Amino acid sequence: MNSAGLSRSRSVLNTIVCRPVRLALWLICLTVIATVQSCTWFFAPIGDDVAEAVFPDLATPPEMEAPPTFKQYPSSSITQAILGGRGRGLNCSIPWIGKSLFETPAGTASVSLHFRPSCVMHDLCYRHGYATYGYSQADCDRALQASAFRMCRQINAIRDGKEEVFESCQTEAKKVLLGVSIGGAGSFQASGKSTYFEYDPMPENADNYVIGRAYPLDQAQASAGEFGVVTYHFWRNTVRARLLKVDPADPRRLLEAKSEFVPYPEQYLPTAPTLEWLGDGQSSLIALARMTFGDTRLAQVQFSSQSDGAKVLLALTPCPSPLNKIQCSQDMDTSINKLANVEGRPMLVSLRHRASLKQNNASAHRIPTVKLVRLDLAEERKIEDYALNGTSDINDGYRFLQNDMLLEKNSEGHDTHAWILVRGMQIDSQSRLITPNPDAQGYKDRLMVIRQPLADGQAGNTQRFMLDAKETDDPLSLVRLQQGAGVALVGLSWVSSDLKNVEAARETEHSPVLSMWRLPDLASMSEKELSKPEPISLSPALMHNFIERPPLVVDAPGSAAPVFVWTRMAADAKSPETQVSFDIVLTALNSSPDRQHASALTELGSLACKLDLKQQIHSVDAFMIRQFVNRSLGKKAVSELNAGTEISSMKELLKRWKMSQTIVSRKPSTELGVDNIAVTAVFNGYPGMSFQVILKNVDGRLRYSQHLPRAPYLECGDI
Repeated sequence: MNSAGLSRSRSVLNTIVCRPVRLALWLICLTVIATVQSCTWFFAPIGDDVAEAVFPDLATPPEMEAPPTFKQYPSSSITQAILGGRGRGLNCSIPWIGKSLFETPAGTASVSLHFRPSCVMHDLCYRHGYATYGYSQADCDRALQASAFRMCRQINAIRDGKEEVFESCQTEAKKVLLGVSIGGAGSFQASGKSTYFEYDPMPENADNYVIGRAYPLDQAQASAGEFGVVTYHFWRNTVRARLLKVDPADPRRLLEAKSEFVPYPEQYLPTAPTLEWLGDGQSSLIALARMTFGDTRLAQVQFSSQSDGAKVLLALTPCPSPLNKIQCSQDMDTSINKLANVEGRPMLVSLRHRASLKQNNASAHRIPTVKLVRLDLAEERKIEDYALNGTSDINDGYRFLQNDMLLEKNSEGHDTHAWILVRGMQIDSQSRLITPNPDAQGYKDRLMVIRQPLADGQAGNTQRFMLDAKETDDPLSLVRLQQGAGVALVGLSWVSSDLKNVEAARETEHSPVLSMWRLPDLASMSEKELSKPEPISLSPALMHNFIERPPLVVDAPGSAAPVFVWTRMAADAKSPETQVSFDIVLTALNSSPDRQHASALTELGSLACKLDLKQQIHSVDAFMIRQFVNRSLGKKAVSELNAGTEISSMKELLKRWKMSQTIVSRKPSTELGVDNIAVTAVFNGYPGMSFQVILKNVDGRLRYSQHLPRAPYLECGDI
């Protein structure tokens, strides 16, 4: 038989035998999947046994407090938002085989929604936990189990006036960890892959990490070489401050200006501060710290630093003046908390997800609801709590723990509204009130938004609307647009095909997408209309690794529109072991309603800073890195390197640069006109190796001005 005949025979054989066999195998697989998914009564007990055998029990908490909800931490006064998550969405990555381990009665929500708050924290921990807090994969997994345990107790709350026995929550939490471990195997980002993003409001398992914050500078301080950035080293239950400032005796390096370690006050959980309003014309770095997971009391801890040359004095003060001491000590019984500047008054704004309302009749029965609770920190006065559904009930209040509460600011910097984002809820098209949605259908594709004014007397002005926003768009951040354009929610994502490529570490075909949801005109919306996103494809220049490091959205001096600051740390293609480039791209979001989306992002400038790792590893400031590498290789903790340890040390430098924190702040200009922008890269773990790039406004463009310190291993310039 000739080759053509042989080929036809094989084709016939494939048609008659192979294709039907493959089809039969596919049908068998689909049947097995359908059977497994429908036979949870059989597989759930097996899952119980496996989970119990693999994972240890947790200590049963003696109370009913909720697990922590992730929180954004702006690093400067001009920072509007930091877009964490790497554009990969947030969800419970429990595959179908994992979901078969849970019994889900008809008419109830999926296990993926029940434990979504826990999974969101776990996703962020896997992507950012190592770089930010030093969390290992085991730390993330233990936190997931503990969070799922507490979520289970929230879902199975006290019923009929009798406390339920929560023994099953031990097993449920273990099964959540088992399911996520199956679905997310291999996705933990360790050293050199994790990127910096603060998200944990109660980092009780982080005992050795560094965060940076910008503080306001005057011209004299800027001229003296101050970055306007202070770093805080959290070590166990103590904190050390370091001011980033050029050494006046050697402009090639930073001054060793740091404090002693100071104990965190009153045994509160050490928590990072943000720049907050105190009243009486004062702002300061303030942390909201809880005593324990089981104690909802909050402390407002002021971080204040004073420097005298190389000596820094750090003071940690609970309830600083002019805050009211009695108001500071109130127990709010809330789970999500923010400090706010409401009409010039310092206020604690909180979400109480298990609140209640009195009925109008004489019945002792109370109506479950969710409230926004406000506490005036300036003086003792009773102010109204805002029930987020009027006089109607809200069931499944645990669903309000999924997302950070966002605060909307006006042009004067006052907080005017709170935005609460919830998946799994629905709104009545006529009354615009929240209605029961026990099975939470569509939660992956729709997001409910509640916009509540923060001023007094605003109980009847609550807005509720739905967004066409998928889980792959999360987390969303709130951005104030240019004058007259209002505010919008924004999120980063990949198209579905590229998301799979990103998760598999393959090349992507398209640029990431920046989606924007404007505040809708509720009066003109149809009954069941969803607020649609406005997708903006990023330029090809931002396609590679510019959203792995969370972009920052800032109020840049001289720009009416919000400015997105995109950064990446990339090894040089020609010399990957010895050269790294810190690339910065700045774009303005021109969001006028008639602006075409393709041109909504306008580039304002781009620059690169080249780091010579070989020079840097032999610098004076890198001695701790050299010692660290020698110890890790089983050698003496000396600062000298040989040919082998030099390569390992440069690799360690590159990993830490990739995990560095980016801070964008305002810096006084020595010239007449608008202030400059400073971009600071805070070196991971050892802030004395950090550097700052200063950009000035030239005819509406942001151009390189200078960098600090003038280290011989660092060169910066416009691209």
